[in-house]
Amino acid sequence: MKRLVVFNASSGRMASAVTRHRLHEHLHQWGQVVTPTSWLEARTRVREFLKSGGEQVVVLGGDGTLNSVVNGFWDEKGRPLNPQAALTVTRLGTGCDYFRTVASHFGNSDWWSWIDSPGRVAVDVGLIEFSSSLNDGAVSQQESRYFINVGSVGFNARVARLKGDNPKWLPHQLAYAWPTVREMVHREPVAAKIAGDGQTWEGELLAATLALGRYAGGGMKFGRHEFPDRGQFDVRIIPEVGIKELVRHLPKLYQGGIEAVPQVRAFFASDLTITTARPLEVEFDGEVIGTTPVTFRVLPKALHLTGPQKLKK
Repeated sequence: MKRLVVFNASSGRMASAVTRHRLHEHLHQWGQVVTPTSWLEARTRVREFLKSGGEQVVVLGGDGTLNSVVNGFWDEKGRPLNPQAALTVTRLGTGCDYFRTVASHFGNSDWWSWIDSPGRVAVDVGLIEFSSSLNDGAVSQQESRYFINVGSVGFNARVARLKGDNPKWLPHQLAYAWPTVREMVHREPVAAKIAGDGQTWEGELLAATLALGRYAGGGMKFGRHEFPDRGQFDVRIIPEVGIKELVRHLPKLYQGGIEAVPQVRAFFASDLTITTARPLEVEFDGEVIGTTPVTFRVLPKALHLTGPQKLKK
């Protein structure tokens, strides 16, 4: 087995002495190890590996590292570099939200055993086309990226970006709560049009989320799919509401059930385009890159994951 291990040594769960010791024992036995220092470097290393006939990529890091690796499975023209190659997801990052989804479905969270396991399962991947800004503020041509878990526009994307500005002294339990409060105070209504798969919506948009996995933002429940192989996004469109209504329903955004709020539109779709009166930030797998207009598409069962030898049917 020709295997690449993408190791983010600064990920949150690397601090454990037990984890470090166990990794020291196994790391170089698994395969070639690389320690990229940026998203682009990680994507490049994965592309080079798969072009050379690589068969499996192991991600030792969080959701951001996972996203960079997923993007490495396709070349710059959107062609899969090795359709039979597999990805191993681990629980060695700060969020590990995608891991929560697959481990829950597998009924097995022992990712150490998944690395050498012959078990394979195909999952959906999201393709996103968005506007990217140049240094002078001008909007360049559309750019494309892939994501494996959750994409969002508006409120959630803004919170994800503000999270990067959190003070160092802030407890990690408040990593999302603090920027959420900041965005609640400073948000501004934006007119939006959303269309795709026979669905249309128009109004003042607070947030739109498109989920393949079930969790995002450190354990918040965003999706209803038991496993990301349904060929559709779980879409939630949340309109602009007053501050009292926002505070009242905010727990549902974190704990699940936001689709039960009367103002929220929830449906499943394989493609969706969002346009807005002014650019809104776009986020996918925790990465905040680009603005609206944006188009989301599902690539059904486009990627193979390793899992337990006896996979749940």
